[in-house]
Amino acid sequence: MRKEHIQHCAVGMTNEYRSSQTCVFCFQPVQLARSRRLFGGQIKVVKVHGAIECVNPACASFKCGYTIKPRDTHASVCIAIAGASNLLSSARATLPPFSRAPRPAITMKPSPSVLEESTPSSSRYPPLQDTTGAPSGQEGL
Repeated sequence: MRKEHIQHCAVGMTNEYRSSQTCVFCFQPVQLARSRRLFGGQIKVVKVHGAIECVNPACASFKCGYTIKPRDTHASVCIAIAGASNLLSSARATLPPFSRAPRPAITMKPSPSVLEESTPSSSRYPPLQDTTGAPSGQEGL
């Protein structure tokens, strides 16, 4: 099939790893969508097959109310993003949410010079205020 397609257009191969389990907007895990249904006079929560839901409150789709998406369509967009990232990357690497490679733990320790530069001097900034309005360090006076 690939030989037939390659005669008419460019063909790219990519891995589908985690494409149906990752939100395309925030790259966080998604879950099967749920719905409330009335069964015999009782309301029950059931899974909606064929739909996924992003429950990350920081996601752009969650903020605008577009949380439930069709599973197959969403997975195809994820596969396209994974394939494009592989083709466009100079190292031919797939984006980390779609890569099988283990992700190293990121531990960043700033150098002492960075800490000194980021500490505000008391002459440039007024003292911090707490919710009562008293300057910090003078609570309870």
